[in-house]
Amino acid sequence: MEYSIQLTTKDQQLFEFTCESEQSVQEAAEANGLLLPAGCKSGACGSCFAHCQQGNYQLREHSEGILSANAKEKGETLLCQTYPQSDLHISVPYHANKVQFIEEQPRTATILQLEKIAERNLSDIKRTAGNIEAEFVDSGQSDN
Repeated sequence: MEYSIQLTTKDQQLFEFTCESEQSVQEAAEANGLLLPAGCKSGACGSCFAHCQQGNYQLREHSEGILSANAKEKGETLLCQTYPQSDLHISVPYHANKVQFIEEQPRTATILQLEKIAERNLSDIKRTAGNIEAEFVDSGQSDN
């Protein structure tokens, strides 16, 4: 199930994105092009600390001492371990300038060699703009 996440920074900037129920808020932000402050991404460091102002969520495993025993009752959470069960309104203790935007840059490459290595497999060697050569094998199978 997909939920709406509204994340407000300390300086009242609002970021909105969607999150699947089996996706952490941290993962969803990144999937939507937002790189939020984070360290370990496993609930051990506390750098993704936030307050959930509204909504229901599951707080998954995290290190003892990172959050208080009654953290969830106070709305305290770690974005890397927060899995939505409804739409969420979250506030974070940092300014918007700490949020980075992920932009996928198109990459061009020149195919140097293309070779059929089996009935459904191709091997190609490409050179990128930075003169980096890499070999790719295509099995001819799609994810669909």
